Amino acid sequence: MKTIKIVTITATLALLAGCSVKDIMIYENDPKVYFELPGLGGVGIRDSLVYSFPITQAPEIDLLVRIRLMGQASPIARTILLGVVVEETTAPPNNYSLPAVIELPANAFMVDLPVTIKRTGLEDRSVTLVLEIKENQNFSVGFERGRKTKLVWGDMFLKPDNWDSSNYQNCWGAFSQVKYGFILKVCNISELPLPANIYMLGYYNALVREALYEYNQNNPPLMDEHGAPVSIPVWSGGGGGLG
Repeated sequence: MKTIKIVTITATLALLAGCSVKDIMIYENDPKVYFELPGLGGVGIRDSLVYSFPITQAPEIDLLVRIRLMGQASPIARTILLGVVVEETTAPPNNYSLPAVIELPANAFMVDLPVTIKRTGLEDRSVTLVLEIKENQNFSVGFERGRKTKLVWGDMFLKPDNWDSSNYQNCWGAFSQVKYGFILKVCNISELPLPANIYMLGYYNALVREALYEYNQNNPPLMDEHGAPVSIPVWSGGGGGLG
């Protein structure tokens, strides 16, 4: 089974910057946990994770979703209670699995939860899984934004939910599955850098434009799923705002 570690350390200090000594003492007496879903390289924070299965031949993969502690570590392991938000989930139970027991290890401030997602039956469609932290005898819920996490996957190239509202649009133009698949293949990546990473996006933009030119010189022009030629705008990362 292939494991993709998507979630890494993010700006926890920024989230806690407004906490007073009194607040920290409260966390010691009332430990809390929350989902942490930062972007690639641990920069920025997002609300959902989108995974496109065509980038791999594996029938299933593990996405590692981080759960972080607010409070002091304990010398003993403590269980964390999670639930599936049924009304927001479209993934059938046979398309994912979770560990039977989720624990924050002894002396740990975080744990990576492996969520196994499966591609079976998802040709040309996507599904969504929304998980929610629930209170138990060990933990209450930390930041409200971190109460839930959403995973979206399918056996197709899925459009990032912030494509049209960020520098992805500036860098790549209109989305198409063929274009997105070409970008990921040329750059040898499983997801795009964060929109705010304008330098890396600018580098990838030049790389993909050169690869597209070479492809079209040696093959019929690359066409997208709508029958339109794939095109990449010239974008160095200097224009537009931070995504």
